[in-house]
This record gives sequence, structure tokens and C-alpha cells, in this order.
Amino acid sequence: MPIIEVDGSTGEGGGQILRTSISLSIATNTPVHIFNIRSKRPNPGIQPQHYMAIKAAATISDAELIGLKLSSESIFFKPKKVSDKISRIDIGTAGSIPLVLQTLVPCLVTSRLQCPIELIGGTDVKWSPTIDYIKYVFSPFLKAVGIKLYLEIKRRGYYPRGGGQVVFEVENVSFPKILKFNKINKEIMVRSICSNLPKDVAERQASKVLSILQRSELYLSTKTYVSNGVALSPGTSVLIYSVGESGPYIGSDSIGEKGKPAEKVGEEAALSFLNEFSSFPNVDAHLGDMIIPYLFLSPYPLKVKISRITRHLETNLFISSLFIKRKYSLTKQTDGSILLDIASNS
Repeated sequence: MPIIEVDGSTGEGGGQILRTSISLSIATNTPVHIFNIRSKRPNPGIQPQHYMAIKAAATISDAELIGLKLSSESIFFKPKKVSDKISRIDIGTAGSIPLVLQTLVPCLVTSRLQCPIELIGGTDVKWSPTIDYIKYVFSPFLKAVGIKLYLEIKRRGYYPRGGGQVVFEVENVSFPKILKFNKINKEIMVRSICSNLPKDVAERQASKVLSILQRSELYLSTKTYVSNGVALSPGTSVLIYSVGESGPYIGSDSIGEKGKPAEKVGEEAALSFLNEFSSFPNVDAHLGDMIIPYLFLSPYPLKVKISRITRHLETNLFISSLFIKRKYSLTKQTDGSILLDIASNS
């Protein structure tokens, strides 16, 4: 069986190359050798958050794995059969559950197995989408492409202790031959969460979001959900999203940090959301790069309008095309958005 060679310094040269390569290696049952891993970064090689995602993928696929250690710049990964015997994966401390989900979900799509898996780790941490973004933006898009991702958030996990608990299950129904999107969804949702902190922290986050949206035409259609929960470490997050029955799928989130005012958390999310929403895309820029493996796994030609082009998007397209030979194009639209056109399987 031929081995796919992946240069880990390609494009944005970060951890997304690892996650996409490993997930598509399992999904296509193709061994992969990844070298120059994050070689251009200040701290090159595999870091703890990448290590745990790869280890989880190797566990679920009973993979042959060579070179997995911290700071390693080269690994060999050869998957076997995806197991339905794995019911719990502890990522460790505040390792990102959403990033591990990005690695595991594609391989479960192609395995056709329906088995609930509990992930232990961080639900709302830096350099990662929040778990609410996964549940309320990413998951609805997957449903549009024929994949059901069931997600239950049992406990939040923040830096440094983590300890979040999320149970997920994947069901691949069928890929649609065409994707149809609504141009705009007038209902904007705000979810503001805090744990082990006074509820007014979440309320202040939401209030700042609403004050910024109030200055735009979106305010009248905004609904807010504020929650205070328990976690091992104190933490906060806020998500603003616009998701309709047939799209669009637009969201923006932000997390709290020690010394970071609640108002700043709300402001970051609100300004980012307005920027993403302005061109009325089908999907926001962050979702744009996350969905690439699923678009390539579908056998049908697909078109998606993305708010803007990013290096993550370009890199994920290139890496996905190494495993699944499909032609694609990116065309800039007059409103500044990008039309992604993926041809049918060759």
C-alpha cells in the first residue's frame, strides 16, 4: 500500500496538518508519513495538544505508530480497523476536546460505526474552538452534508485543570448530491457561559455583546442564553452564532482568561462575528477550513461560499487532496467572500 508523504511545514505549518492527515489516513485506510512537523514554529515538533489528538486517533484505529513523542518532527501512522470497543478517552488536563473531535469524527464517518465515546479534557481553551461552537455551528453543518454528530456536554473544562466531560457519537446517513444554503438567517443567538464564578460574569459578557450588536441592524433578532455551571477550574466563554435550517453557518467565540475583563471577552466575539457576517457567506472562515475533509469525503461536486480565505483553508485543501484526488478552486467574490468549488471524485 502506498504511503502518503506530508510535509508538515506546508502552508500554515501548524497542528491542523497533523489532525487532517491523521484523520484522513484513517478515513481512507492509507498510511502516512508526516515530516518537518511545525518546523518553522518557535517551538517545533509535536506539542502536548497534538500528541493527545494523535494518540486518541491511534487508540481508536489500533494504528501502527512510530515517532510519537513530544518535540518529534516526524511520525509514521498506519491505521488498522476502527474499533467500537473504545468508550472513553482521557485527553489529559485541559487538552482541547474540540481539536480531538476534529481528528476523530472523519474516521468514524467512514467506519459506519455508531458508538458513544466520552472525552475528558478541556472544552473551552485557547487556540481552539469552544465546545459550544462545535455543538451549535459545526455540528449543524455536518448534518447538512449527511453526517449526524450527537454531542452532550456533561461538564465544562478550562485551563489549567481541564476535567471537562463530553460524550459524542457519529452517524453517517448519506451525502447529499447538492448543498443548498439560505442567504441569511435573521435570528442571532448569544450563549454566554461561566463556571465557578458569579453569574454576573456571564451576564456582563452577554451585555457587552448586545451593546455592540445594538449598533447594527442585527440587534432586534438577537436571543440570549446565559448559564452558570460547575467545573474543576473557573472559566468563561461566549459564542455568537447565526445558524438556520439550511444555513448559513456563522459563529464566533471567545474565552475568558485571568485578568481579562468579561466585557473584553464579549467585545472580541461580537466584533469578530460582525466581520464574518458582513458578506453573508454560507460558512464563517474558521468553519471553512474545518469542513474541508468532509467535503472531500463526499463523492459529489460541492460549492460553498466562505467569508474569507485563510492559510488554514488553503493548507487543509492541499492536504486533503493528497489523500482524496479531487480538483478544487477558490474564487474571490465581489463582496470579498470566497467561493470554494470542489469537483467530483476523479
